[in-house]
Order: sequence, then structure tokens, then C-alpha cells
Amino acid sequence: MAAETRDDALIEAVTRAVLEQPGVAFLQPGIADLLRNRARTPGSGVRVRRGTRGYAVELHVVLRRGYRALDVTRRIRAAVQGTVAGRGDRTTPDRVTVTVVGVV
Repeated sequence: MAAETRDDALIEAVTRAVLEQPGVAFLQPGIADLLRNRARTPGSGVRVRRGTRGYAVELHVVLRRGYRALDVTRRIRAAVQGTVAGRGDRTTPDRVTVTVVGVV
């Protein structure tokens, strides 16, 4: 079972990588962030779990109108995989899950 990690440097790097993608309006905090009162902290909307073979990254994003969700989520996934792989610990994400929760 994967354990959630609070590697703030990784979470901030993933957050930055996501927000740099065209079509992303913002990350939306999940219910766990709201219950833990982390909705306004950097990385809300990002959950990182460390598994036996690598990381599992879950993202909740709100997109800008006029962008195809499929294209944006593919760019997000590629950017996050590159960010995690670029950490130097030879770990790549097992899974990157991008959930589009809205369009503005």
C-alpha cells in the first residue's frame, strides 16, 4: 500500500509543472485538503503517494474554456512525469491521475 508523502519540494515542483501548462486555470483542493485545512497551502489539489516502485500522483485541475481537456491532461501527465523523473533518485511515477473538476 502506498503512503502519502509530504515531500514539500516534490509537491511544489509538481504544482509548478501543472500550472505552467496552457489551459490550466488552477488546482482545486480535494476533500482531504479541505478536511485537513490545507486548502490554501501550496500543493492543494496535488496528492503524492510513494509506492514500492515509484510515486503515484493524483491531481485535481480546473481548465480554461477553449482548450481540449484531452490535450491539456496529456501535457500535464508528461510534465509531471518529467518533473518526478528529474529529481535524480531514479524514480518515475507509477501513475499520474489527472481529474478535471471544472472549466472556467
